[in-house]
Amino acid sequence: MVSYFPTLLILVLNSVADKFTGTQYNNLVNMTGIGNSKVSCYSQIHSEVIMDNCKLKILFHVLPDCFLRSAIMVGREILSNGYQMTLNANRCTLIETKNTDPKVINECFRKIDEQVSFENITTDITDNKRSQLLTVLNKFAESFTDGLPKTRVTTGQLEIRLIDPTRTVQRRPYRLAPVERETVRKIVDQLQVAGIIRPSCSPFASPVLLVKKKNGSDRMVVDYRELNNNTVPDRFPLPLISDQIARLGGAHFFSCLDMASGFNQIPVHPDSIERTAFVTPDGQWEYVAVPFGLRNGPSVYQRTILNTLGELAHHYVVSYMDDLVIVSTTVEEALERLHKVLTVVTEAGFSL
Repeated sequence: MVSYFPTLLILVLNSVADKFTGTQYNNLVNMTGIGNSKVSCYSQIHSEVIMDNCKLKILFHVLPDCFLRSAIMVGREILSNGYQMTLNANRCTLIETKNTDPKVINECFRKIDEQVSFENITTDITDNKRSQLLTVLNKFAESFTDGLPKTRVTTGQLEIRLIDPTRTVQRRPYRLAPVERETVRKIVDQLQVAGIIRPSCSPFASPVLLVKKKNGSDRMVVDYRELNNNTVPDRFPLPLISDQIARLGGAHFFSCLDMASGFNQIPVHPDSIERTAFVTPDGQWEYVAVPFGLRNGPSVYQRTILNTLGELAHHYVVSYMDDLVIVSTTVEEALERLHKVLTVVTEAGFSL
C-alpha cells in the first residue's frame, strides 16, 4: 500500500526496498516526525519506479518495517519533479505536468510581492523624538499598571438580562486538588484586593475551574455556561479582522496600546451583580466588574471602547477588543495622536 503524507522525504519499508533495483547508499539521516519523535535512517536506494503510468526516479529512505503502516510513504518531494498528485477518499492519482508552464504560480507570487512595500515603515526614531515619546508616556504614568486594573470606566456597563427570570444557577463547586485549591484562594484574594469581586450571598452559584495560560501559569475561570444559556444576547457587532487590517494601509507609524485586563475595567450593572456569583470550595463571591466567560462580555466591551473613542475610532484608531492601534504617517503625527488617545481613554477611566 502507498500512502501520501506531507513530508519532504519519500520513505519505504526495508522489506519492500529489498525488491527494488538501483544504486544503494549508506548515509545516516536523522528525521523528526509528528510529536517531535526522532527516527534514524541508515540506508537509501535510488530506483526507477512506475506509478500511475508515470516513470519516476526516486531516492527512497529505507526504514525498519515497524516504523510505517504503509509499504511506501510518498512526500512533497515528488511534486517538485513536475507531477501533480490528486487525493481522493480511497485513491491517490499521479499526473505528469511537465508540459505545463511552471512560471504561472511564480508570477502570481511576484505580483503580490510587488504590492507590498515596507520602505516607509520604521521602528526607529531619533533621540529627540524618543524623548518626546517618553514625555507623553510619563504624563499618563499613573494610568499604566503591570497588574490587575483598579479603575472602572464611565462609558459603559454590562447588564445581564435573563430569558427566563425565574431560573437561577445553583451549582456545587467543582472538586479541586489541594494545590489547585490554594491557587484559587490566591487568585480570589488578588481579585478582591483589586476591587473586581466581593463576597456574595447571591442565589446564583456558578462553579470555577483552573485552565493553563500560554506561559504555564493558572487562570481561574467561572463556568458560566448555564447562565449564558439563559442570557438575552447582545447583538452589538464585533469588527471584522480583515476590515481592521485594511485600515492600516498607507500608514508608516503604529502606536499599540493594550488595555489592562480590559473586561475587568467595565462595571457590572448593580441589578446584575448577583447573577455573576461563583462558588469555590471555600466560599462565594460575585463580580462588580465584567469577568471573562460571560456571553455578552465581548459585545459590551466593544461598545464601551467605541463610546470612549468617539470619532477617533473612525479616523486613526483601529480597535479590536482590548487592543488599540493608532496609525500615523509621520513621527510628529504619531506623538500627537498618541497623546490624544491616551487623554481620551484615561479620562474615561481605562488603565493600560
